[in-house]
Amino acid sequence: RIAESRPQPNAVNLATVTANLAALLHLLGQPGKAERRYEQALKLQEELYGAEHPGLAPLLTNVSAFYATRADFEQAELLALRAAELAERGNDDRAVLSALLRLSDAHLKRGKLDEAEQRLARARTLGEKLRGSEPQMYAQVLLRLVELHRERKHYVRAIELAREAMAVFERALGPNHPSLANALDLVSALHGSSGAYGPARIAAERALAIRQQVLGSGHPENVVNLTNLAMIAKRSGDTRRALY
Repeated sequence: RIAESRPQPNAVNLATVTANLAALLHLLGQPGKAERRYEQALKLQEELYGAEHPGLAPLLTNVSAFYATRADFEQAELLALRAAELAERGNDDRAVLSALLRLSDAHLKRGKLDEAEQRLARARTLGEKLRGSEPQMYAQVLLRLVELHRERKHYVRAIELAREAMAVFERALGPNHPSLANALDLVSALHGSSGAYGPARIAAERALAIRQQVLGSGHPENVVNLTNLAMIAKRSGDTRRALY
């Protein structure tokens, strides 16, 4: 409100404040208000830069992510595609990679596997280029490739990529980070899908150990891991562990 009330507001500042307010409203569980603010922020940036300027790409990527959380993957895809096209016109590899990650995710959610593969090929090239400065983004590229291969039931390749992502996370963030636990969950699910219940249990147990150390043994998120371990035990015929 303060930025809007100034006699001659700084357009860049107003657009940034509006986008930040949209993100805050989303976090506070007010998606309708967040959507209106995102629309306002986009309009402000378009007036500031022009509708075809690469500077719009980061905000378009963020708005795409917002629609993805609402399961509106068609709108998320359209915004991410525009973000990727605009980012490619600039010289910011990080902005391009961020847009491609969002676009590939939307393709995967909509079952467009060939399109996702095409975007991820470009994303991996950029990810490898930025790997030294942006290791987590590179790991996210690997995780999207995992999802692609899982959808195609290429479990061996998916597990290889997931383990590579784990290694990247561990080097960048240490051995007890939630991102590593998330990657371990994925490895466990992949092993379970292929019937390899021993490795599935090992990965799930390590994910649980990380979350217990970071969040505490009584945190609600641990219930998911405990449930997964019980399901693995049940499917493998280990009735003792199924009563974990």
